[in-house]
Amino acid sequence: MVNAAGALNGGQLDEAVTLATETLDIGTPLKSTRCVRYLNDFHRTLRTRHPSEQQAAAFAARLREHYPSANIPAGRP
Repeated sequence: MVNAAGALNGGQLDEAVTLATETLDIGTPLKSTRCVRYLNDFHRTLRTRHPSEQQAAAFAARLREHYPSANIPAGRP
């Protein structure tokens, strides 16, 4: 997630979402509290900086799917 956050901060949206999605897919079976926190932090930054981007909406949907308890509102990136 450090790489994903760095890419997002560097303006590389596609790379950031790709890296975060890979982490999401790998980290889901672990159910790590830290991993969930990092994913939520990434999502919050992504949503703030790119609210109308399709990648943000797709990541939010995937995050909701993998972690329903993350309380990501439906219909919002």
